[in-house]
Amino acid sequence: MKIDREALLIIVLSILTTSISIVMNMSSTTPYSPYNTYDDGYSELLSITDRVTVIRGLKSIENNSVVFLPIARGMDRARYEWIKDILNRGNTVVILNEAGYINEFMEFIGIRARIEKTKVLDEVHKLDSRVYPLITLEININNSVHMYRVAMYSPSHIVISDVSSAFSTRGTTSVYAYADIDGNNYYSLGEEMGMYITICSFKVGKGELWLISDLDLFSNKLINIENANNRKFLETLVEFRRMYIVIDYLELSPIDIIKYSYNVIVPLNLTKDHISIGLSIYILLLSILVVMRYAERRG
Repeated sequence: MKIDREALLIIVLSILTTSISIVMNMSSTTPYSPYNTYDDGYSELLSITDRVTVIRGLKSIENNSVVFLPIARGMDRARYEWIKDILNRGNTVVILNEAGYINEFMEFIGIRARIEKTKVLDEVHKLDSRVYPLITLEININNSVHMYRVAMYSPSHIVISDVSSAFSTRGTTSVYAYADIDGNNYYSLGEEMGMYITICSFKVGKGELWLISDLDLFSNKLINIENANNRKFLETLVEFRRMYIVIDYLELSPIDIIKYSYNVIVPLNLTKDHISIGLSIYILLLSILVVMRYAERRG
């Protein structure tokens, strides 16, 4: 049986576009992925501005931008130079890390600050649980001081070992916080109670480096949580500038890679609107084929 070429093409396109449509409407389950719409995802970051780009690799960055760099595994040396260049050109880099993968980079740029991966809990200044300590943060913008209270989830803490590593902003726990050395999520004898730094910023070149010891600060669960200012803090960092989200140091799933690759080809924010772009493309191509077929027969 002879199969019409146009019919075969339509069948192939139908399968392809339907598959794309299904994948585009699936949520990733990778923690801190911008394609993850669950509590531990970063999909809400895409709603902060319509000038947001998800990137992989050592891509060029526009000046006057904010680069978010969530780090869930070790960085390569080439990335150190990339970040340093971005900072020297006057951009803002926001690094979120809990396990201390960033410590070598901090030495590389001459800042004596490191992530200490012991978790910090707070029995008093918290949301509904000690694992959600509230952090007090002051930011000076154009000689105006903005006060924020942001929520974190079992953050690590930052140790600044040299006073010459001057920071311009810092966010701290209350004096009732403690480092959970034995990891039992409760206060134990011998665990030091006091004020811990979990957020700080440093001037580097013409730019600013933010170090945040919690990957969950801007997660979908916490970004809009009541009784905290996580979203306002994020909006202050972005300030209507272009925003980039680097995903190289997340444990990406096949869905993340497919979504990223498709967004490179079709630069639309599919995770925000959940629109079946595949179906729209299919209808468009089908319409073109029908018109071409009709014109051919008329001719």
